[in-house]
Amino acid sequence: MGEILFIPHGGGPLPLLDDPGYARLAEMLKTLGPCVAGCKAIIIVTAHWETDRPTLTNESKPGMLYDYYGFPEEAYNIQYPAPGAPLLAEQVAASLAANGFDPTFDEGRGFDHGVYVPMTLIWPEATIPILQMSVMSSFNPAEHIALGRALAPFLQDDIALIGSGFSFHMALIRCGERRLRRFTRRQAICVPFSCCWAIPRWTAPSGILVWNWMMRWRSLRA
Repeated sequence: MGEILFIPHGGGPLPLLDDPGYARLAEMLKTLGPCVAGCKAIIIVTAHWETDRPTLTNESKPGMLYDYYGFPEEAYNIQYPAPGAPLLAEQVAASLAANGFDPTFDEGRGFDHGVYVPMTLIWPEATIPILQMSVMSSFNPAEHIALGRALAPFLQDDIALIGSGFSFHMALIRCGERRLRRFTRRQAICVPFSCCWAIPRWTAPSGILVWNWMMRWRSLRA
């Protein structure tokens, strides 16, 4: 049985650069290795990939996507050479299609930092195949509940499911709402946690209530 993990990955590459502000987060992620140790592959739904329909990577050897700027040079030399999971991608796409979605593939996309930052700490060996999946830019709760249910059967096949990005993706939240309003909606976007919908105890009504609370932050404007 695969595990479900719903994790933060910190600010850009900082957890991998020995930043003291992320020391506790890095130590926490390092304790999660046993959760994925026996799995055949990992599906990671990443906060840093939004598309209008479910999109999957299907490269056998994904590259690296350094989707941040302004960090030291070492942040752009990070490597996480885990294999991709093209066969699993086909299976997940079939499950999504059977559940009413219109999935597609992005053959050129590498691992973004929502994948390689936490996985470097969780499983530094980089031996477990990884399938990266987008969140849907609609942020429609019913769609993401259905998406999570389409992923749930793979847990029975010892496939782990990871949601990377936390329940909102806004490091500036500590600044207070007044200051937040200076930032764009893109910077204040919340992250739908599709993985949680695969957990049986999460019902649609309670999930939508939590979702709607989080979506308040997405409505912020510059």
